[in-house]
Amino acid sequence: IRSENIFEDEIFGDKQDPDPDAKENLEKTTAIRDIPKKLDEMLFKDKDDKPEKKDENVKRKKPAEEEAPKDERDYQPVRQSREYRSGCLGGLLYFGFVACISIVLAVLAVLDIFKKPISTVGKIICTVIVLLTSWVGLLVYFLWAKDHITEWFK
Repeated sequence: IRSENIFEDEIFGDKQDPDPDAKENLEKTTAIRDIPKKLDEMLFKDKDDKPEKKDENVKRKKPAEEEAPKDERDYQPVRQSREYRSGCLGGLLYFGFVACISIVLAVLAVLDIFKKPISTVGKIICTVIVLLTSWVGLLVYFLWAKDHITEWFK
């Protein structure tokens, strides 16, 4: 039984002698396959002289880049520069810190005013003045007015 594919005969060996037309076709196909090899041999006599295949995706390095020694910046990650940062978070943290301290001091001042032995109207007036004047009022109260309120509102 003769295989129908000529190339199978070439790979696995011919079990029977093929007809002469098949041998001629086989020789033609092998000759066609050998054309690029023959062209290469004619153009490039030594195999070492063959041009290398260029890969378009690979970026070629310049000779100066290959010889240059690597410094610290070459292998460390590049950090984002500060000019792109808005600085908003630092301002918000500062504002929150100052706001918390002012609220605590205001509550302490109001509690201290209500503990003083003065009239209720005096307590309300002092509380409103301290709270409306914010930081200045708190500083004046804790540094000077704390000791003098009882004299003012007897």
